Amino acid sequence: MSTHSPTFLIVGAQKAGTTSMDFYLREHPDIFLYPKKEIHFFDNDERYALGRNWYEKQFIKRKNEKAIGECSPLYMYLKNVPKRIFDMFPEIKLIFMLRNPVNRALSHYKMEVRAGRETKNFADALNFEEERILKGLYEKKYFSYKTRGLYLEQIERYLKFFDREQMHFVILEEMKNNPEKVMKRIFNFLDVDPGIKLTRIYKSPRYVGKMPLSLKENYIFKNSPLGKIKFFRRAHDFLLTKYSTDVMNSETEFLLYDYFKVPNENLFNFLGIENKFWNKR
Repeated sequence: MSTHSPTFLIVGAQKAGTTSMDFYLREHPDIFLYPKKEIHFFDNDERYALGRNWYEKQFIKRKNEKAIGECSPLYMYLKNVPKRIFDMFPEIKLIFMLRNPVNRALSHYKMEVRAGRETKNFADALNFEEERILKGLYEKKYFSYKTRGLYLEQIERYLKFFDREQMHFVILEEMKNNPEKVMKRIFNFLDVDPGIKLTRIYKSPRYVGKMPLSLKENYIFKNSPLGKIKFFRRAHDFLLTKYSTDVMNSETEFLLYDYFKVPNENLFNFLGIENKFWNKR
């Protein structure tokens, strides 16, 4: 193994605390993380084709850190990724971030609205999800609100290649309640000093009334009559979506909790822990 080979990966799930995990891991002097979050090596065909040497060069700034890793949340969701990782790094350690899938789905949806990719209201986006994600990789990446929350299905794909001992699972809600306790377990898992104290607490950014960057760019850079028409149509759709669907209605919430009820039970049985945070209150 090269001195720049990664020893661990944060594989997902998206909108489940991977950014906060990345933030806390950077606090430890014996951990080196790729300078930017998300290399997208194993989930991107073009980058994967560049090969192992290219990938390991992304960690070349590593000094004497004991643990080396990166965070790309799409790794957990795409079916072809576990084998790709195993073929290159069969002994690597894997960190899975897990969040109440109802809240994860809503957070994912809001992100796509901000990005200007989603114009459907939340209920319609959920209803059309299965049909949309069959169209191709773009739709699968951006409109997979429910299916990304079927965590055990994704974990089982990794279990076909990796031992359970190579995996560590973090419940986001527990990490929010007690980041020191959760990170001590992570540091132990990564074989670095667990006594390091966190000096900062991660605070997620707030998005209030922001228009998607893609819409701003369309307005600034596409000043043709047709460009203006397209811009105002997208802005209109965005505002309708943004201000009519920020809050999940009770019917949609009920349907989501019902959808995830059995998958969540199976997940916590697999983890061997009690579900303390994900039941509807």
